Amino acid sequence: MPATLNRNRILICLALALVTLGLYWPVTRHSFVDFDDDNYIAENPQVQAGLTWHGVVWAFDGAHAGNWHPVTWLSHMADCEMFGLNPGAHHLMNVLFHIANTLLLFLFLTQTTGAFWRSAFVAALFAWHPLRVESVAWAAERKDVLSALFWLLTLIAYAKFTTLAKIQNPKSKVFYALALFFFTLGLLSKPMVVTLPFVLLLLDVWPLNRFSLPSAKHLLLEKIPFFALSLAASLVTFIAQKSSGAVSPVELSTRLMNAAEAYPRYISKTLWPVDLSIIYPYRYDWPMTAVAGAVLLFGAMCLCGAADVPPAAVAVPGARAIKLFNADFESTRLLDGGIEGWEPTTHANQDGWVFALDDGTMHAGRASVRIRRSGNDPWGMLHQTLPAAGLGGETLELSAWLRTDRRQQFGCRRGDRR
Repeated sequence: MPATLNRNRILICLALALVTLGLYWPVTRHSFVDFDDDNYIAENPQVQAGLTWHGVVWAFDGAHAGNWHPVTWLSHMADCEMFGLNPGAHHLMNVLFHIANTLLLFLFLTQTTGAFWRSAFVAALFAWHPLRVESVAWAAERKDVLSALFWLLTLIAYAKFTTLAKIQNPKSKVFYALALFFFTLGLLSKPMVVTLPFVLLLLDVWPLNRFSLPSAKHLLLEKIPFFALSLAASLVTFIAQKSSGAVSPVELSTRLMNAAEAYPRYISKTLWPVDLSIIYPYRYDWPMTAVAGAVLLFGAMCLCGAADVPPAAVAVPGARAIKLFNADFESTRLLDGGIEGWEPTTHANQDGWVFALDDGTMHAGRASVRIRRSGNDPWGMLHQTLPAAGLGGETLELSAWLRTDRRQQFGCRRGDRR
């Protein structure tokens, strides 16, 4: 990794951690509240006893407080084991979980998108946005920050799995198993994590760029274990909440209208976080114009997102491989219909980047394929359109995130006829 980028990454992580800690430090002086904190900690003898075998059995044996989330109970027990009923310490643990989630989000985004400063901005927005205060400053909401931790670890493990699977590295199975493991822990922390398999499918589209019509079936089959766990967690949660009286007899049409209207409400709260509350009363009389507008807004967002996603790599007839090299390494990979990776090797000294098809013909001059560099190491995002010999005037479009310290990725597709 280039020294400058490595230093910037460390500085960003330190800034995110320290500013987040400073913003939330006042919660260490807060006490427990009478809303859920009593059931979860202050008046719960099982939790106050700390980590005991009896407590572990209790956490997994049935629903408590209207939910089945044994890992969350174990987390509260661990706090009581270490800090007793010191509310400031319980709140501080929530803050530390939130800081860890912020750093994981930043690292995940930089690794999968390559957009360093945009990833830092998104992580900062996540860390400091007023919508996150409830989850951090409320002791009973440990389940939120804890499930987020396992959610992000699942994403990181899954991204690593896809990278290794592209080059048929046997270690990919280890990271697939880790993704399932973290996903299971997330479900045992908060059942809201049941939606994560759908997020993995979205990641296949962007930024992992794995989706194409021929690969759709494989990608769905790959997610079956995740969907199976989600289904099981959903059934357990429904039974647990129904037994505690938390399931209201609301008609399906009303639920769908509230779900549709929730999208613009979440967006509005994100853009203008006012009138926030820990509970938003259920509304039964949404006007159809508001629901229709919400559906149209959601559909427009989906279409805009789909239009902005680059197509996956496709096989290019007449060009069996593309070569990308500079002074630090040379890469040659077959265009087999997917995004490939390559290992850094040494090549003769050249200034900048040069592309060549496998027939050895150069198709872009050095001056026209410049990339921002740091020291002697290549680092940058490149999108280049190249004329391709033997394709009847068509072009090749190459997108590459270039580094010399780990496996690299590029995507290639056919362009329009010129």
